[in-house]
Amino acid sequence: MRISIDLPHQLLKHLELLNIERSQSFKDVLISLLEKGLASERAGNRDNHAPPKHAPRSPVIKTRLKKPLPASLFTNAALYDALDATSDASAKEQRNRDSLP
Repeated sequence: MRISIDLPHQLLKHLELLNIERSQSFKDVLISLLEKGLASERAGNRDNHAPPKHAPRSPVIKTRLKKPLPASLFTNAALYDALDATSDASAKEQRNRDSLP
């Protein structure tokens, strides 16, 4: 199966060096490392792995509200509607300013 992933530049360089050192294809090196890592996870050897340098985080939107906003407000459709409403309001304000003497 084919997949596409984005790798950090340093990780890609490290994989390329292993590729050269082992005289194996990039695919074979990557499969070997994935198999070793997965076997290690199954065996419970998680202490040997360094924590991720940049753990993915959700964006934070600061509000004055005491409670978090429901996630349903942040669907793509809801966000596009909010952006459309904002641009419509801005256009209306601009027309009002243009009509002033």
